Amino acid sequence: MAINIPANINLKVSGSRPLGKLSGDLNQFESSLRAANARVLAFGASTAIIAGLTKSFKDLASSTIQVQKSFIDINRILSATDSNFNKFGADVFKIAKQTATGFDDVAKAALEFSRQGLSVEEVSKRTADALTLVRLTGIGAEKSVSLLTATVNAFNNLDTTKAVSKFVAVETQFAVAASDLVEGLSRVGSAATDAKVSFDELNALVTAVQQTTGRGGAVIGNALKTIFTRLQRQSTLEQLERFNIGVRDIEGNILPAVRILDNFAKSYDGLSDSTQAYLREQVAGVFQANNLSAILRDLSKDQSTFSQALNVSKNATDEAAQANEKLNRSLSALLTQSSTEITQLQSNIGKITFEPLATSITKAFVDSLEEINKLISTPTKELETGGEQLGSTLGKG
Repeated sequence: MAINIPANINLKVSGSRPLGKLSGDLNQFESSLRAANARVLAFGASTAIIAGLTKSFKDLASSTIQVQKSFIDINRILSATDSNFNKFGADVFKIAKQTATGFDDVAKAALEFSRQGLSVEEVSKRTADALTLVRLTGIGAEKSVSLLTATVNAFNNLDTTKAVSKFVAVETQFAVAASDLVEGLSRVGSAATDAKVSFDELNALVTAVQQTTGRGGAVIGNALKTIFTRLQRQSTLEQLERFNIGVRDIEGNILPAVRILDNFAKSYDGLSDSTQAYLREQVAGVFQANNLSAILRDLSKDQSTFSQALNVSKNATDEAAQANEKLNRSLSALLTQSSTEITQLQSNIGKITFEPLATSITKAFVDSLEEINKLISTPTKELETGGEQLGSTLGKG
């Protein structure tokens, strides 16, 4: 039986479709695909923009909260006026950019210095010096603050800027690290002052011992502390005088420790081995005798490391600033500075936009929660007037 099939089939469908109107014309299929592709791209772009805006807002809120908390914590101690503290806040970001340091580390250093009863200007100055030392030596921010504070507090008329420049000046010309210098001086500073040893002399002594023995700054600092302490004992001075080693001036006053050590070094080679060992033990004890030997050997030279390092330390100017400026030319420094700029920008924008709104909303929310808690925690007997008992029961439920 024959079946007649219509030669023309109408494939057109009434109504619109997501991919356009489907028709028997295959040329329309390509345009439908293009339309679908355009919609997918538009959706993807919109999603990316929304995600970017969401992340930006989160970063804005986070930076605003972090910076505000750090500054409130610092000013809690400084108690500076608004104008002074606004300037201080700008200085903190400036220090972070100059030393290529994250905001958190700068804020921590500033907080530690603020606890020392310093002025706002001095806190900014010491924070910049401590972070410069961190950058040049690799020690942590908190340790840098501690070591630098111990060093400058032991010597009169010495500020942190001079100290850091002297460390860097000596480091660049001798086989000693600035971290060893600051570590050594921080451990022996007070004992050195009592023994009439200047900052530059102590800097040079640590350099001479470190270059000769290769010991770390902490070990050398403890050794020098022992030596200076024992050189002030009457029994030690009497034993040195027995062998014609000068320990007093013409007026009978005890000479500075470096002068005594220098006199000891000049006479050292002329003593017998047993006398040398005996006097070493008297001056340095059993455990620090090797460090004393290194000092005496160096001081006995015509061109001693001590004298050269002493001259370099005395003549130091702005070596730390110059070294820091050179490091700022690196790509790593530029990236860190860019991050700091972004944090500062987010904080400034958030202070105007996010902070007031978030503060008011959060305070209102907290107040509401307090009222609800008061209502729920109120004893039932106090709420039995009128229909309040039912409300209290429902609230507790």
